[in-house]
Amino acid sequence: MSFRSYRVASRVLVGLGLGLVLGGCRSTPSAPSPDIQAIVEAVAKDHPEVVRLTVHMVPPGGGVSCVVASTLAEKLGKVSDPEDLEAMATGKVVVLEEVGAVDVTVPVMKKGARWESSVGVTLKPNAQLGRAQYVELAKAIARVVEDRMAAIKK
Repeated sequence: MSFRSYRVASRVLVGLGLGLVLGGCRSTPSAPSPDIQAIVEAVAKDHPEVVRLTVHMVPPGGGVSCVVASTLAEKLGKVSDPEDLEAMATGKVVVLEEVGAVDVTVPVMKKGARWESSVGVTLKPNAQLGRAQYVELAKAIARVVEDRMAAIKK
């Protein structure tokens, strides 16, 4: 095999590999369990201050971390954003200011030394809340999601 053929073949294999990995999430049109989607919808309904509520994790069949449940159907199956991965990797809450909202990502479902999931809690702006209050509110909402997810895992 010539060097040029080798390069072409390796690019094709890398492309196929990436397609399979990224496609693993995209082929998951909904939550791995209807229960997780139901949890997200119920918790969001109980919290009118939530603009968007999303759960990120590696699907049960493997692959890369992606959205497995969300109040926005178009997010389902999409690969997790860097802040979602950062929260799971570091165990730290990540806060992003968005236009008209505050997006707080909370690591959840700790197993050993790592977090298996993150919950993105996007909140409506509220002039009475500072950054610390947004974080505490988001953490409380994420804990409710985590507790309910843990209950269905048993």
